[in-house]
Amino acid sequence: MEFGNIIFKTNDEYFSSIRMQNDDSNSGEDYIIKLYPIKLLNIKLKNEKKYAKFEFLKEYPYNYSYLYELFNYTIKEFVINSKVITGNDLNYDIVKKQFKRNIKLPKKIIDKPTITIELADNCIIVDKSNNEITYDYLKQDYAVEIIIKLEGINFNKNKFNLKYLVNYIKINSHYCDTEKYRFSID
Repeated sequence: MEFGNIIFKTNDEYFSSIRMQNDDSNSGEDYIIKLYPIKLLNIKLKNEKKYAKFEFLKEYPYNYSYLYELFNYTIKEFVINSKVITGNDLNYDIVKKQFKRNIKLPKKIIDKPTITIELADNCIIVDKSNNEITYDYLKQDYAVEIIIKLEGINFNKNKFNLKYLVNYIKINSHYCDTEKYRFSID
């Protein structure tokens, strides 16, 4: 992941690294992440875009751990490249305060962390038999497999965050047993 070549996207009013833009001249590879299984909580429409909210499961901590490590890596790389990005050398503590993690931590100990991600316009959604379906068939509490693409890094006035798009959703189970995947205090 590279942070050079920052551009301003006027339609969305944020800065973004061109390294992760959907541009044919981009020599970098797409940054694809597969999360499985993960629990679908809901799909909502906001500003004519669809967003899916997912819950991480205790039995599969690597989903959460991988994204958390990606966030830490992003912060470290931002510090290293802060002079190029912002024109100033920034220290780790300043960058860490400005980085907005996409994962929301639970307010109650019995709840699990969640992440809300925009669905790509061409998101492929399939059932357990790999038949393509529309997002209207997705229901709360489905255990799903998702493939997300890291689209870029958004730089707003006093914060920055990673921007993802869900490109693929596969239903693995029509019911996700929340008690089975409950986080515990060990």
